[in-house]
Amino acid sequence: MEFRPKNAKKPTKIKKEINEIRKNLEALEITPPTSSNPHEIAVDEAAAKAHHRLIYGLREIKRDAAFLKVVIIAKDIEIYTEESELSKMVEQIVEKCKENNVPKIYALKKSKLARIFNKQRSIAAVGILDYSGAENLFNDFMEAVDAAQRTQDSQSEKFLHQTSLVIMTSTDNKIVADGGRQGTIFCIDAAGYMFEVNDNDEEKRTHMLIALKAMRTELNMKAVSGDLREMVGIIFFNTAKTNPGAEGLDNIYVYRKMVEYDDNQFMKGLDADLVKQVDGLIKDETTRENFFKDLGHGECDYSQLVWLIERNFQYDLKAQKKAAFIFSRNQFMSDYSQALIEKVKIELDKAEVAGIQITHMLLGEDEAAEHWLSLNADIDVFDSAAKLTDGIKRKNVSRRSTTTIPLNLGNDISLAVSIFHLVKKQELETGVYLNEKTMNIVKSKTRHVKQPTMSDTMSLSRIIEDEKSGAMDKRETVDISKIKLKNRIGGMDIEMTKAEFENFKRIDHPGLTIIGFKPMSCLKQSHYIGPSHYLFPKDEVINGSACLYRALHSRCLTRNVFILARYVLKTNTMPKLVALVPQRKGDPESNETDVEHEFYEGFHVVFLPFAEDKRNLRERMEGDYPKPTDAQVKSAETFVKKLTAPYTPAMYCNPTLQKHYWVLEGLATDNDEYGEDYEFDQIKPYFQKSDRAKKEATDFQKHIQ
Repeated sequence: MEFRPKNAKKPTKIKKEINEIRKNLEALEITPPTSSNPHEIAVDEAAAKAHHRLIYGLREIKRDAAFLKVVIIAKDIEIYTEESELSKMVEQIVEKCKENNVPKIYALKKSKLARIFNKQRSIAAVGILDYSGAENLFNDFMEAVDAAQRTQDSQSEKFLHQTSLVIMTSTDNKIVADGGRQGTIFCIDAAGYMFEVNDNDEEKRTHMLIALKAMRTELNMKAVSGDLREMVGIIFFNTAKTNPGAEGLDNIYVYRKMVEYDDNQFMKGLDADLVKQVDGLIKDETTRENFFKDLGHGECDYSQLVWLIERNFQYDLKAQKKAAFIFSRNQFMSDYSQALIEKVKIELDKAEVAGIQITHMLLGEDEAAEHWLSLNADIDVFDSAAKLTDGIKRKNVSRRSTTTIPLNLGNDISLAVSIFHLVKKQELETGVYLNEKTMNIVKSKTRHVKQPTMSDTMSLSRIIEDEKSGAMDKRETVDISKIKLKNRIGGMDIEMTKAEFENFKRIDHPGLTIIGFKPMSCLKQSHYIGPSHYLFPKDEVINGSACLYRALHSRCLTRNVFILARYVLKTNTMPKLVALVPQRKGDPESNETDVEHEFYEGFHVVFLPFAEDKRNLRERMEGDYPKPTDAQVKSAETFVKKLTAPYTPAMYCNPTLQKHYWVLEGLATDNDEYGEDYEFDQIKPYFQKSDRAKKEATDFQKHIQ
């Protein structure tokens, strides 16, 4: 039987094969069951087998789990949030599968399942109701699954054992550290509305000039920091002109590619030359006008711009941290149809899946337009240059964990957690050696050689002659592991290798070891001795860490307790006593604090003092404490109030770091913005005003005499 209209041509051999495939697909056409009653489903058994073989979707599988032969769940749908409806539904499906002895398999991804069944939308799960005609294939499939499960269990056991050894090893280079290249792309809108004057700006600058200045500040910070892993790209969009770097896309101009190479084909990092180029656009009005006049104005497809950003990170640079800043205004995409907006959403979702953090910075607006809010409900709007600069600095803070260590629960049970520093002291950057002539980085190597000794056959003059002739460079090298160090310990000279000596100094392996649990009432405000750290599970290191972490967090919140633990961040550091304090997820509607809606679920590592670190106020000198009079108390309150001023950490900068970076910036960019007379110590002027509390100090002194 052939499927063709009347008077149509006879189908070719390929078309016949297509017709056969179509007939098979129609025979296997899937429609979800309309009832959970097995008698109604199987009224016509032959028709049921022909039409009800597979069902798609979590809700459908949850409804008809009792009638399924096997369930296949996409392995990329599990999420950490405990209150998630998706997480609850998956748990309910798993429970129903256990009750009805239905095999449950985690395999493939949602997109892969969709391609297999020729579906446009991704598929989270597939349920098999009937496999008549494919019994042998199904049996082979289940045998392969069982064999793979046994192999996975065996490999997982070996992997976890090896992972625990790797994490618990005593060498620094074995600790799982998070690092790698960091890529940032600045995309600036070059449409006509960007050249309008910002009325909220004190200097009455255009939105374009404000965006360039904010970008320049961030580029300067990256260049001065000397981090060779930083890669930066600059793109102007909504231009009339394009260039080869835009990959053939219209109305997009790539000013600087994220990865560039020098004459010797070495990858170039971010340097002061780029800062000087941007300074030329900012400070020279003629240069800026000619440059943007040459670019012209146009309108690009925003989805293509997002695609270009994805492509740069996918092919040009393999970076761990991927960020893009989009500077524009509400006018952009205001005439987009709903179809184009949906197209942009799809590209933004792809970028998010790829790990690219795209931040939209709307300039000169009080609130975002509706089409922008449809893309991102938390979009940033900046009505002044100062807020824009602070916003970029805040968004570009690297949210990377310092390291990953084990959290030991006892009985050889451990989970992997990443350590995040909420506040970290800024240290001076480590210096590097440069070639005086070429200013290129010089790599140094150290080797150990045998030192010649004075003997009867070798005189001092012979050694000097060897040094002059270069023969000393040909001496036999010594393996550093064979060198022994002599240390005097307890009145005895003990020989140890360097590795043994390093291990001798270490008290414990890196990690968190649980000591016990304490009620939250035992944690006092006076116990605070420094900024806390934050813990987050890492399943990539030890599988199942997120599940165990969530269970531990949930029980601590339920019982209102914190965890007392011993904390060693890395090797060669002293153990610290810490409290793992559970934190609830913030409520967006709560007005208790300004930042409560930003709270994450998880544990904070609060450092606790040892007993000898705290003053014992129970002991006092002989006699009673002197009691101040009301006049003395009032005078002291007035004096303290006069000396008290509002404070935030951003108000005052470290003067040593300020001057250090000023010198580096001046040498690199020939830009002395502050000058030698600039007062880097911002706290000093406060204390120089000796008459600030002169009257109150005199009054207080009179009362205590």
